[in-house]
Amino acid sequence: MEAYCHPDNVNSWHLPERLGFKREAHLRRDIWFGKDEAGAPIWQDTYIYGLLEEDLGK
Repeated sequence: MEAYCHPDNVNSWHLPERLGFKREAHLRRDIWFGKDEAGAPIWQDTYIYGLLEEDLGK
């Protein structure tokens, strides 16, 4: 399973960590949401978490 989170939203990445997900990547300037006053994109980072069956202790 995968989970994608915004690094500035602490609650969004604390949940997968509590559930046993491992942080697999920190993508810098991965996606943009909106534009600034000059019309330039406002880039945002993304954390990617993964959970494998072996992480569940089965």
